[in-house]
Amino acid sequence: MFVAPTFLRTGTIPQEVIGNPEFERAFLRMRLFAKPDSPRLNNMVRAMIEGIWIEALGISEGSLGADSRKSITFLIGGAMAVLGDNPDMQLRDFFDLLTGTVGQAARNVLTALAADSRDSACLP
Repeated sequence: MFVAPTFLRTGTIPQEVIGNPEFERAFLRMRLFAKPDSPRLNNMVRAMIEGIWIEALGISEGSLGADSRKSITFLIGGAMAVLGDNPDMQLRDFFDLLTGTVGQAARNVLTALAADSRDSACLP
């Protein structure tokens, strides 16, 4: 289970994830891969996050314009910086960030992009 689909749809973190040791370990691994000193691993995590977000929002990649792609890249860059540059960050800290002002703003941007994507797909 990924947290992103539920968070992007509801703005909340699934309760079964909070305090789950399996998710804690996965988070710590992802944080290591997000470190900026490993470009190859960093790019893999970026691509994974982008794919999860696009799928969770029901966005057709072909319907994304250049500005939408830049917005997604910008948001992923911020998430990667937080994950990779904060060695003491725990999963609970990341969840607090996601459900706080910054995370909700990012969620609003992503859901707006998804709506725009669906609207543009309906145009002749």
